[in-house]
Amino acid sequence: MKTRIVISILFTVAIFIAGCATVPRQVGSGIDPEWLVGEWESASFEGLCAGDFVSETFEFFGDGTFSEETYHANATETSLDGSYTVTGSLLELDDGRGYSPTIPFYLENDTLIITRRANIGHVKVTFIRVGADSGSTTKAKKLPFEFTIDHEVKRTSVKSQNKTGTCWCFATISLLEAEAIRNGSGELDLSEMFVVRNVYPHKARSFVRLHGQASFSEGALSHHTLNSIKNYGIVPDNVYPGKDDPEAEHSHGDMVEELTENLKKPLKRSWLQAHPNWIEEFTATVDSHLGSVPAEFDYNGKQYTPETFRDEVLRLNMDDYITLVSFEYYPFYEKCRYEAPDNWDFDSNFYNVPIDDLEEIADRALKNGYSFAWGGDVGERGHNGQRGFAIVTEDPDIDTDQMESPVEEKEITQQGRQDDFDDYSSTDDHSMHTVGLAHDQNGTKYYLTKNSGETDNEYKGYLYLSRSYFRSKILHLVVHKDALSSDMAQKLGLSD
Repeated sequence: MKTRIVISILFTVAIFIAGCATVPRQVGSGIDPEWLVGEWESASFEGLCAGDFVSETFEFFGDGTFSEETYHANATETSLDGSYTVTGSLLELDDGRGYSPTIPFYLENDTLIITRRANIGHVKVTFIRVGADSGSTTKAKKLPFEFTIDHEVKRTSVKSQNKTGTCWCFATISLLEAEAIRNGSGELDLSEMFVVRNVYPHKARSFVRLHGQASFSEGALSHHTLNSIKNYGIVPDNVYPGKDDPEAEHSHGDMVEELTENLKKPLKRSWLQAHPNWIEEFTATVDSHLGSVPAEFDYNGKQYTPETFRDEVLRLNMDDYITLVSFEYYPFYEKCRYEAPDNWDFDSNFYNVPIDDLEEIADRALKNGYSFAWGGDVGERGHNGQRGFAIVTEDPDIDTDQMESPVEEKEITQQGRQDDFDDYSSTDDHSMHTVGLAHDQNGTKYYLTKNSGETDNEYKGYLYLSRSYFRSKILHLVVHKDALSSDMAQKLGLSD
């Protein structure tokens, strides 16, 4: 049967090269596209049959950014020189530097939607559609799992981070909102963007003090949210929405581009010495995009500052929350530094425990009314955000888009987890909030998880993580210290 395939890439490219065209242009099969565009809208292929092999290549030259409906908002690369390839249920990047993040796509009304945010140097991109004879991209209609929820905590609704790389903040704020319900403070809608705004100046100072040799991107970790609230307080979302139009989506591409460009100036000694108050200019740029923070505001007929709202309404102590990791190269039951790019302040207050203990801590918390935020890897083939599950298959070639029943998963050991971290198979590229325990029709344990990065999937923003995925891909988690057993608290030096 003849079919029509439309490949649609939804992004905006800002290119700054004198004399280059910036007019949007469509590209069809067989055209050698050495051009610069402001938008690339679509390529249409007519008269294809199942099994046909179609590829399209185009190139960008210069410096710029493209941003779109992004899933890996903080998987940011600079000066890439590689190619994208659609293979089954993933879009893979091999940029020649040994780092291959994977980026999901999905089909919607015969349109291929691909999600990516990156900084571009010179990139040659090839999109390949493989027909039914060698691996169809059409999804199976039947979902493979029948989940039964065993334990779940009360929590607020799933919120979308939209076109931003602020998953770290959305996950942690979601955790704190659930904690507010648990401690009797009631259901609150806290402002993620208030935290994001207060974190940016600290991130900029770190970047400059390290002469540009630190990470400066949208990414961060949960402890940055906790530290921000401890130092600056918190406000309701309607007090500081972080956007001019409360109904609009969050979109930080332009802001990040401007901030990144501005941070080139203080890396030069002469400029830095002539502008000792440069951080004020930087913060003003943040405020021009997100808005100025309020000194006071009204909430339910009473005046609050961000600090008094934290103390009198939220009523949570940020020092009660601990972050746990599981790595072989640090002593267990001691604090260590978490070695990930988004740990831009090089925090060393991560408690290192064996993976069996990390799993036990997570399960015990959920069974006793506590939840946890975490950061980890969502770029593997087993992670299928649109279908709402994440697994680690024993067979690496299984296409999770085609699955209609559970498959055998890997048993994850401490050494296997460590090996995946060391060879970049597991990278910290997304954060979520786990709120429950479940099992599938075969009795396999799953973790019910809120995902701000994909709120329109099969489970309306929820994701089920298998036990194997938890043990392999969750790299750090944040939980209230009271969720620990007395024995574990004593091992970590947290007992009274």
